Amino acid sequence: MKNSDGKHMRRFRVTKNAMLISMLIGGLIGSVVTLLFAPQSGRQTRAQIHARSIQLSERKQMDRLSAALEAGNMPVETA
Repeated sequence: MKNSDGKHMRRFRVTKNAMLISMLIGGLIGSVVTLLFAPQSGRQTRAQIHARSIQLSERKQMDRLSAALEAGNMPVETA
């Protein structure tokens, strides 16, 4: 390997590392800004996520039941 190739590889590694570090720092800054400017508290957000997951779970159960009824199958027990 020539000397110039070695310099190029070192420069590439430095650039790659700098890009990775800058992406991590940017992600951290974005997370902090998002938390600071959130329109509601964390407790409210968690409650909203929980309620939405229950809605989706119930919808999924209803879809399964209606599909079973349309197919003429008697649904077994739903959990």
